[in-house]
Formats: sequence, structure tokens, C-alpha cells
Amino acid sequence: MASPSPSPDRPRRRAGIGRYARVTVALRFAIVPAWILIALWAFYRLPPLSPTTTRTGFASVVSTRAAPIRTEIRAVHEFGVPLLAQTVLVQHRAAGLPTSVQDRTVTAAINLDRHGLPGLHAIAAAVPITNALGAFPTSRQKGTTALTYLFFRPGATNVAAATSTYAKRYLSGPRSGYAGVTGPLVAENQQGIQISKSLPIVEIAAIVIVVVLVGLAFRSLLAPAITIVSAGIAYFISERVLEQAVLHLHIAVPGELDPVIVVLLLGIMTDYAVFFLAGFRDELKAGSSSREGVLRSVTGVWTIVVTAGFTVAAGVAVIQTAGLPLFSQLGPGLAITVAISVLVSVTFVPACLGIFGRATYWPARPAPKEGTPPGRRRVAALAAATGLRGAITRTVVRRPVAVLALGLGVAGLLAGASQLSNANIGVNVVADLPSSTPPARAQAAASKGFAPGILAPTEVVLDAPGVARREGALTHLQDLMSKQPGVAGVLGPATRLEGKGQGLFVAPNGNAVRYLAIFSHDPTGAQAVQEFDSLRTAMPGLLRRAGLPRARVGYAGDTPLSSLVVNGSRTALVQVGLLTLAIDFAILALFLRSLVAPLVLVAASALVVAASLGITTWVFVDVLHTVGFTFYVPFAAEVLLISFGSDYNLFLVGRIWEEVAELPLRQAISAATAEASFAINTAGTALAGTFAMLALVTLGSFRQFALAMFAGLLIDTFVVRTVLVPSSLTLLGRLAGWPSRRLARAQPSPARP
Repeated sequence: MASPSPSPDRPRRRAGIGRYARVTVALRFAIVPAWILIALWAFYRLPPLSPTTTRTGFASVVSTRAAPIRTEIRAVHEFGVPLLAQTVLVQHRAAGLPTSVQDRTVTAAINLDRHGLPGLHAIAAAVPITNALGAFPTSRQKGTTALTYLFFRPGATNVAAATSTYAKRYLSGPRSGYAGVTGPLVAENQQGIQISKSLPIVEIAAIVIVVVLVGLAFRSLLAPAITIVSAGIAYFISERVLEQAVLHLHIAVPGELDPVIVVLLLGIMTDYAVFFLAGFRDELKAGSSSREGVLRSVTGVWTIVVTAGFTVAAGVAVIQTAGLPLFSQLGPGLAITVAISVLVSVTFVPACLGIFGRATYWPARPAPKEGTPPGRRRVAALAAATGLRGAITRTVVRRPVAVLALGLGVAGLLAGASQLSNANIGVNVVADLPSSTPPARAQAAASKGFAPGILAPTEVVLDAPGVARREGALTHLQDLMSKQPGVAGVLGPATRLEGKGQGLFVAPNGNAVRYLAIFSHDPTGAQAVQEFDSLRTAMPGLLRRAGLPRARVGYAGDTPLSSLVVNGSRTALVQVGLLTLAIDFAILALFLRSLVAPLVLVAASALVVAASLGITTWVFVDVLHTVGFTFYVPFAAEVLLISFGSDYNLFLVGRIWEEVAELPLRQAISAATAEASFAINTAGTALAGTFAMLALVTLGSFRQFALAMFAGLLIDTFVVRTVLVPSSLTLLGRLAGWPSRRLARAQPSPARP
């Protein structure tokens, strides 16, 4: 491959890469078995990632020092009894629960509180409520539904067994109707079950996608085998290394994201393997021998792969700058995975090419076309002159067509991005589950008898000296809160629950009181977050109207936590997105010795992210009428799409910068785009296909993420890299290389005959 830059340091650098390539090929019979042995050793000698050490759950999404958690801890100390339960038993019968059934539910809870119940020592307390006579706030029906909130002792390990025993012993029986369990704790456990069931299917499907697409692209049986084996080696080593990082470096790798890590690793390995495979095949078509072809392809691709890998690693590591602990802890783990993948890619894959040579593409045998003189420049020119890719690239580098293509492409991406105006973000702990799962069924049953917010009310704690004596003001405040938009009902000092005294809402010292605000929607969903934010904003005015202007207010519960997560995710989405784009721009600027072209490429990546998330919003909100984004979906999609887009930027524009050494600029754009598009299209399609397999996980968030990545990667591959980038560089001309004069030294265009 011709030198891409006349700068004096570039020949030395390429000479160093050439020496690396020669050493890799010379040691090929040692490198391949060495990696296999390392992977086997890691698999058998190091512990795998285990759910007990990696599954983090909803509680770890925010810091333990977060205001809602501190408020909840303070409330337990002040009132002596918790009021927020993570597990709720639901009884529902559309024809009505008999009075005997409701009495049994209430009596069981009272007996547990007063005397304890045999075999249920893990349960510390139970609070029952019913919608009998429709008197309870937020009741939607009369006498159809009963709820029992369960509170567990600290350190209890048999929570699921105790819950099941309680339900079978005291809630089941003739005419008891439906009985189920729900709540954040139960829902998180069910999410883990769904992921564990889906993970093997996702892995197999992703492997099949890669084998089929890479095999068809190269018309080979061995090329996809090399790709899959290299991915397997990287996976086994990464998994074991991550476990050591979890144990010794306190890096969290949430078990809920196991499928994402698997697909990410397989996609990265496929990307870089395709780059090497395509480069080697081009060298064989140019007339190089097997050994010379491997050396030249490694020399030409190595810098791109390493730079691209560093860009992806830096992009995912940027996640650590996010304000939420889940994101902050996840970044280093993903960066480790990417680094190991790059190391395997630049050693194992070239060594395999050196061993198998032309047989890599069996049964196809790449060979130079008859009458074609040797040399990559001739191959590039030929690629631009023939075939569909050549026809497309020759068309888009014509200025009138470039203007039209760029205008239509940008307009289409902006149209997709405009759908983001309908987007909303929630935590969606239960809503993320399929409707057929027990927690989702129990939540649906509870929502028929009460407002959905009844499953996880928000605790509002007021602190002020002697506040408990202000009964009139406290009752007035409870009435004002209940009239706020989105508030279905409020429990407080004026409320009397069956079997419970006023101590639930009034602290023994009289200096604190608390309310339970029940919202009209799913407690961890986007609408409940908006309802809570509205109540929190209005609270200072409500306190003044009630005559309690100096009371200190704190909020606890799943909805305040969800608000913290959602608002933090929105902030992180902007901050981390800008930082990722800045890193992408800096790496491209260094690689291309330009400021203008990287700016265009980064802008294109930002449009891809916005369009893909807009399309996902349209499908899930406008078409399927489901809940909005789960909080981590837009965040993860943004970082990965920008990072992978940088891969293709480096591969495509790097080729263009090399071609200008021997071709006129427009012809260099056309030739390089046609030459690079095969590898980019193959890698991008395989990557999109592997991420699409995440839709096999039966959680709504994974299906959102799968669609966002699938749409974004296809747009990036077939619209941005094939049309928008060549069109933009054509219109910019030599200005694209500013301040470097590399493009100014491009060969002049030949005179028109």
C-alpha cells in the first residue's frame, strides 16, 4: 500500500508496523496455539462471571448517599418502622373478594406483627390494605383487591421462600381469586431469570448471523471460522479477566447487561477480522503472493484497527464520567473487553492468515483479473470503475449529485431525529417484563383495584419541631397534595389503616410526620417521574398554603429514585455524548492531520445517533404504544454508535487520504470508497445483525436497544459512509484536509478529452 502521507515520521512508523507484521507471520505457528492455550487455561483455571458477584439490581443504579436513600434511612430511625416495601402480595377477584378472604388477609398481617408466624422469621412486618367499599384513596373498584406489603429483616436470605410460604398459607383458598407477588425486588429477580433463559439463544443466533454473513461476503468456509474462533478466544479470556476485576478492582459488570457484552465483543471481533480479511483478499487480487499479501494487509490495516480499537475503548471508558454508579462502574469493564478484543485481533487473525494463505477463502480463490498489472492503485481504480459500488461512488462525487445526495440524506436523518420529541425515559422495573410474567400479572391485577402507584408509593417526610401537634395544618397539606396533577391519593396523619395506629405517620417524638403519595402511573415509569417532579416543584408553595413554611421536606421511594436516575441519565446523555464526540474528533484529527474532515465526520455520527433513537421512539411509542426508553438504552446506544462510526470513519477516510497520493481528489474519493465499502458493508451488516439478536431477550429494554443499534449501524453503513461522507468531501474539496496540505498535493485532474 502506498504511503498515505509524505511526512517524514510516517515511513518510519509504517516500517515499524512492517516489522511487526513480519514477526507475527514468522511466529504464526506459535501465536495461534498460544492464544488457544491461554483461552483454555482461563476457561478452566479462572472463575467465570457469577450472578452473585455481578448482578447489581436497581439499588446500585444510584449512590447509597443519594437523597432518597438517606431520607428513607432517616425515616426508619425517626418512626421506628419502615413504610416502603419492595415486595407486595396482590389478591384480586373481579367478582369481588369475599369478606372472609379480606378478614383473613388483615388478620394474618396483624398476627405477624404482634406474635410472629412460624417459619416466617425473615418477614419483619406486614401491612394490609383493601379497596373494600372503595373508601381507600386511589380505589378504582370496590371490594375486589387486597394488597399486603411485606418488610423483611436486614440480611434475610430466604426472601423468595418466605414470600411464597406466606402467600400459600394465608392468601390462597376457595374464592380467593388471583394471588401473585410483585414489586421491584421480585421484578429484578424475574429480569435475571429472563436474561439467563435468553442468553444462550442470543449467543447461538449471533454466531449464526456472523457465520452466514461473513461466509457469504467472502464466499468462504474458513473466513467465518477464523472470525468465530478469534471471538471465542477473546470472550473466554475477557469473561475471566472481568471476574478478576470484579473481585480485586471492585469493577461492577451488571449481570443484566451480559447479553450486551457478548454481542459487543462478537461485533468488535467481526469488525476487525473483516478488515484484515478484506485487506488480504485485495492483496491477492492485486497479484501478491500469500506471504506478501499478509504482510502488506497487516501493514495497511494494523494502524486502522488499533486506532479504531483505542477509539471504541476510550468511548466506552467515557461512561465512567457519568454521575450514576451503574454507568461509572460499567465503563472500565467494557474498556477491558475492547482492549482484549483488539489484542486478539491484531495477533491471532494475521497469524491465521499467514498459516492458511489463499486457503482462507476456500472454496473461492482470489486472483488478479486477467490483464491487470500489479499494484494496489490499479486495483483501486478498477474497483471504482466497475460494479455497483463503483457506479454509486462515481455518481455521488459529481458536484450536482453530491449536493442533492447530501441534502436528501441530511433531511432524512433530521426527519428521523425529529421523532425524539415524543421520547421519554423511565426506569421501568416491572414494565420492562413481558406481560405474562408473574410480577407483571400481579401489577396489572393491583392496578385494576387501585391506581398503579399503589405498589410503590412515595414517602414524603416533614421535619419540624412539634409538627405533629399541627393537626389542622397537616390535614390541610394532605388535602392539597392529593389535588396535585398525577397524584391519585395521599395517606398521612389523618389516615387510619386497618390494624395500624397513627405511629405509621407520626414520629414518637412528635418532630416528624410522613405521607404516602400514590401516583396515577407505574411508579418507576416516565409518567410517574414527571408526576413526582411536579409535586416536588409545587411542595414549597403547598407548605406555605398549609401554614408549614419552615418544615424540612425529604422524599423516599422508588419514584424519587427513578427521578434521580432519569434526570441523571438525561444529563449523562448530553455530557458523555459530547465527550465521546470530542474524543472521536481528536483521534480523527490526529490520524488525518486535519480539522475540517473530522468535524464533518463527527457531525454525521451525531446525526446517526439522533436518527436511530428517533426511529426507535417512533416504533415503540407511536406504533407499538409501549412505555418509553429504559434509562440506559439511549445512553449505551449513543456511546456505541459513535464509537463504531469512528471505526468506519478511520477505515474509509484513511483510504481516501492514501489514494490522493496517486490519484486526483475526486477519483481518489471514488476509488477509496468503492474499495473500502466492501469491508465496511460486510462488517456493518454483521455488526447490525448481531445487535439485532438482542431482541431475542424478552425484556422491552433489550428490544429497544436492539432496534436502536440495528437502525443506527445500517444507516451509518449504507447511508453515511456510502453517500454522505463521499458527497461531503467532494463538496469540500481540498478544504477537507485543512490545515494540512495533504489534499492540496493531490494529483491534478486529467484534461477532459
